[in-house]
Amino acid sequence: MKVPQSPLLTLLALAACASSPEAKTGRSVDWLVDHGQYAEAVVRAAALLESQPASVQAQEAHRRATMAWHLSEGRRLTFDGADVEALEAFGRARDLEPLNPVVVSWIEKTRRKLSRTWLDRGLEAQSEQRLDDAQEAFEQSLAFNPEEDESAIGLAAVSLLQAYRETLGEDYYDEGVRAVSDWEYEIARSRFGASSKYRPGDPKPERRVGEVERELSRKRTTQAIVLEADGLHAAARNDYRVALVLDPENAMAEAGLARAREEATADELLLQGRMAILRGEFATARDYLERGKETSLVRKELFDEALAGIDDARAAKTYQKALDLEHDFRYEAAIAKFQELLEGRDYYEDAISRLRTLEDYVSDAAALYARVEESQDPAEQLQLLRQIEVFWPEYRDIRERLQALEAAGA
Repeated sequence: MKVPQSPLLTLLALAACASSPEAKTGRSVDWLVDHGQYAEAVVRAAALLESQPASVQAQEAHRRATMAWHLSEGRRLTFDGADVEALEAFGRARDLEPLNPVVVSWIEKTRRKLSRTWLDRGLEAQSEQRLDDAQEAFEQSLAFNPEEDESAIGLAAVSLLQAYRETLGEDYYDEGVRAVSDWEYEIARSRFGASSKYRPGDPKPERRVGEVERELSRKRTTQAIVLEADGLHAAARNDYRVALVLDPENAMAEAGLARAREEATADELLLQGRMAILRGEFATARDYLERGKETSLVRKELFDEALAGIDDARAAKTYQKALDLEHDFRYEAAIAKFQELLEGRDYYEDAISRLRTLEDYVSDAAALYARVEESQDPAEQLQLLRQIEVFWPEYRDIRERLQALEAAGA
């Protein structure tokens, strides 16, 4: 009988070739087996059998030593958790001694252990609703131990649930078909998806899901086109995105998304430009609007209007500033602002008449003040200063002069 070809036994066989049946210790094969020295026993038995191939006693010693070695290997493997390999080792031992009660006992214990291992896997898969995995695990458990009641019960429960799911999958599929006929595509998509979940091996629900998603993609694209036409580019962009998620091959949605992205960006720049105009930040506004005009593909006229509005807003701001200066009696500064406003314009509201009035005020005040300087008569000076006070009460030092003359009784 040949020693099993494992690395360990090959090494031992080589060692045996270099040894004689009369080992240095002189211990017998039986003694080595009884004392658990199975590898050495196999080597000693192999050497003995090689030297006495016709000896019944040598053959029996070799058989016993080999069986004991396989049994020992099986124990080691099962203690290491390698139960399948252990069962194979025990099987080789049983081939040598079919009725050996120790071998039979270890085989039974290992099969029960493997059965429980697969039972645990089946229960875990069942709890996670992985019914195919659970079915396979319970079947494996029963293959190792047909008397494992829990596995039999688990297998029956999984089979019933699979049958129920199959029926449920058919019901969902039928509901999906009805929803399609009623143009209720979102409902149809949900029902076909549920059917596919309960019938993972059936390609029909998945195929119908694809058909419904393509139809939903077309609807979303149509909706996006309407939103785009209404100038709602951000909303259109979102619908185009959804359409492409539903059907990545929707070329119209792809083109629309690219267009809507540009227009949505342009919309944002238009809004920022208008806000900058309201804040009086005209250079910033122009930058936003020019970038938006360059970005927009179909609405450049909106940006032209907004850019034109910058000049109007700047003029309005300049006009208001000129009015504020006028009301604060800072006539020279107001004149400069009105002149700035009218530069390049023929008119702006009443700016021309106000400018001329202020220029007259400045001229008249200067002339009257010069007469005050020339006059030696306090009464005349008082009269001239009061004329200036009527239209320019804060001109130069007329307030102080008036107070001095009035105090002197002029």
